[in-house]
Order: sequence, then C-alpha cells, then structure tokens
Amino acid sequence: MINIKNISRELDYQKICDLLHFALDDEVKDVTINIIEYNSLLDRLSTPDLTINALTYPTNTEHVYSMVIRRKAEDIENLILHEAAHLMQFEEGRLKLNIQSGRCEWDGVTFSASFPYLARPWEKEAITKQHDLMAAWRHKNK
Repeated sequence: MINIKNISRELDYQKICDLLHFALDDEVKDVTINIIEYNSLLDRLSTPDLTINALTYPTNTEHVYSMVIRRKAEDIENLILHEAAHLMQFEEGRLKLNIQSGRCEWDGVTFSASFPYLARPWEKEAITKQHDLMAAWRHKNK
C-alpha cells in the first residue's frame, strides 16, 4: 500500500496521489511518502544553471520518503513521475543518499554532490523513466 501524506497547501493533492499510484502501484509496496512544500530548501540546492523544483529523499525510517516540491510547481505531472522514478531507485537499493554530505551512491559507486546533474546516471535513468511513464499516463487518460 502506498500511503501519501500531504503537507502542502498549494499543490493539487489529488493529482499528485493519482500520479504516484499510477507510477508506483505495480513497482513498490508499503511505502509512505510525505509531500512537503519547501521553496527555500530547493532554492539553496539550485544553481544558476539549474533550478531544482522537486527532491525525493529517504527518511530515517525504512520505506518512508519525503518529496519536497516547489510551491506552485509547474508541469506537476512530469515532476511527480520523475520523483517517482527516484523513489523506485531508492526502494531497489540502487540509489543511496547521504543527506549530510550530499553524496549519492549509485550501484555501488559514490558520487560527490558537485557531480554534474545531467551526467548523474540515476538522473539519466529517471528522465527516461519519467518520459515512459508520461506516455503511459497520457495514453491512459485520453
């Protein structure tokens, strides 16, 4: 069962739930996702070249994640489907995040927080998965 806790006032909670269930129901079981608006955190993580609009990370409790989304985020469908791909990567154990250092481990290889965003293999995979999920979502909702 996917349990989604909304801590957002501005975002379309029902659409987020529908997208997450669509993306994850066949892939993961028994997870909790806390949806949080936290623009200042996303601003701190953004760079002049890249604006971060969402971030998913594991909490200290197994199978519990926080999904931080920019208030009034645009293109919410692609954003949520991309973050769902990361959640799958975490659940599979292929992606691990050290929140204190910002380092990520991908398939046993450690990457620094300064490693270029678009060169990160987990991002490349999430972008591909996001596009596949979006095509399936659009087909379902014709």
